[in-house]
Parts: sequence; C-alpha cells; structure tokens
Amino acid sequence: MAATGQKLLSVSGPSSGRLRAVSRDRRQGPDANPTDPRVSPALAEDLSRLQPAIVVTAGFDPLRDEGEAHAAALQRADVRLAGYREPELIHGFINMTAIPAAHDAMVEPVNSGA
Repeated sequence: MAATGQKLLSVSGPSSGRLRAVSRDRRQGPDANPTDPRVSPALAEDLSRLQPAIVVTAGFDPLRDEGEAHAAALQRADVRLAGYREPELIHGFINMTAIPAAHDAMVEPVNSGA
C-alpha cells in the first residue's frame, strides 16, 4: 500500500506532471483531494470493508506495479480478489476490445467466474 507522499504514478518526462494533472482532473474533478481514500483507495488505512475486486494489470503499463501493490494490499486485508497480469499487453488495453488479445484478456476473467 502506498504511503502518503509516496509517488503513485511511474510516468516521467517533461510533460508528465501536466499529463497527470489533466488525467486526474478528467477522472476526479479539479478540486479532488488525491490523498482522500475515496479517490485513492490504496491510501485507506483499512481496506477490509471493500467489495470483492478483479484487478487486471498489463505487462507494459507504467502503472503495473501500483496496481499489483493495491491487489496485494487487498489480499492482506482479506478482500476477495481475482488478480491477473496480462504480460503482453499495454496500459489501456481494457478499452481496446477490437484487438483479440485485449478482448480475450477482459472476457476470460468474467467467463471463469472471477
């Protein structure tokens, strides 16, 4: 689980700060507090009351480690969890269902009853 002040995103480069801010504002609104556990569940002190989750990460995703750390924190909190890593896919593959590998990666957990 990420600690307060820990870097949550692994994106780097000259425009990464601006890209993170634009992405955050689109998802949460410009006034959202990124340290609020309702915005960033991984920052909650107690995850045990969360609903069951499916966590799917991509091998070529700059956020893979954060997603897998969150899945590990859910497991430690005894939250029912199905976790998968799709080693050949990239960030955002969940929206690329026209690509067979991305489609299969999203359909398989559902079909297996995860």
